Order: sequence, then C-alpha cells, then structure tokens
Amino acid sequence: MVVLFVVFLLLEIGHFRKRIETAFVGIMSTRIQRIVAGVVTQVARYLSVKFFTSLATGVIVGLLLGWIGLDFPIIWGVISFILNFIPNIGSIVAGGGVFLFAIVQFYPAPGPIAAAGATMLGVNMLIGNVLEPRIQGQNLGLSPFIILVSLSGWGWLWGFAGLVLAVPMTVIVKIICENVPVLEPVAIMMSSYHEVKQKREEKKDGEVSSQ
Repeated sequence: MVVLFVVFLLLEIGHFRKRIETAFVGIMSTRIQRIVAGVVTQVARYLSVKFFTSLATGVIVGLLLGWIGLDFPIIWGVISFILNFIPNIGSIVAGGGVFLFAIVQFYPAPGPIAAAGATMLGVNMLIGNVLEPRIQGQNLGLSPFIILVSLSGWGWLWGFAGLVLAVPMTVIVKIICENVPVLEPVAIMMSSYHEVKQKREEKKDGEVSSQ
C-alpha cells in the first residue's frame, strides 16, 4: 500500500503546483507557492543525493567484500544500498550483519574478519560522514534527535517503508512549519543547532544593517 501511495503521489506531483496556484489564487498564493517549492526542492535534493550515495556504498561494499573473499558479496552490496536509505541506523545494521557473517565464515582466521569489518566501517564513514554531508550540506537542517524520533514513529506506522520515508516526511513538516508564523517555533525546535545558529547570526546582521 505504501508503494502504491508513493507511485500515485509521484504521478500527481507534476501537476500539484498548478493545482495549488489555481486553488489558492489571491489567497496567500505567494506563501503557499513558496512552501510547495521548498518542499519539492529539498525532498528531491535529499532523495537524489541519498540514491547516488547509497548506490556508491553498495557498489564499493560489494567489490571490496568480493576481493576479501566473503560469500555473496553482491547480496551484501544490495543490502548496503537499501539500508543506507535509513539514516544512522541502516549503516550500523548492514555493518553488523557483514561482521557477524564474516565471523561465521572465516573463524578462526582474524585477518578476513577484521578486513570485512574495516571495509564496512571505512565505506560508511567515508561516504556517510564525509562525502554525503559535503554534497547534501545543511539543506535538511534537522536535529539528529528529531531524525531518530521520526524513524521510530514512521517505522512503527509503516514498517521498513516508513524508515525509508521518515526523513522526507519530516522535512515536509518542517518546511510547512517554517512558513506558518504560528508554527515557526516548532520548526526551530526541529532544526539542527548549526541551522539555528546560522539564522540567529543572519537576524543579528539584519538588525545591525537596519540600524
């Protein structure tokens, strides 16, 4: 059902902006268009960056595990690709699975076990903590705690599909709250410390320039 919802949502999204413009013409149309544009831009950026970094993770993991000699390297690459869509938790689960499988296969030889563990740790650290943040930047601006809470909530509601969709759905909620004055404090509480600090500095600069 979740897959069907997503498919039909993607089919409808191309005409969604025109519907918004027609439905709310003359009634806060500029603000609503800005909300829709922000949602589409940030979610599309997140999904595209996440897809390519997850694909790179899966390919590199599969090649390195195959070189080490671990059985089923292609399967482990596919698992790493899929689980990398789940922030924070997915890479830990994939790495733990590979490490346990390496112990079962290579015990008592410590070399291949350490190599498999180092491969998962190194690839996820390099792509997840270095490459992806440089490409993605601070565009999402979500608090790590909020990400974990959203993973728990959407995962409980929709299972694995909810874990994959948790961050995009939370980004949508945050963007909407940012553009509704009454809900702006909620958006600030959902933001990362870096984004809050940046906004405070921008506000101070604006006050100084106005004076």
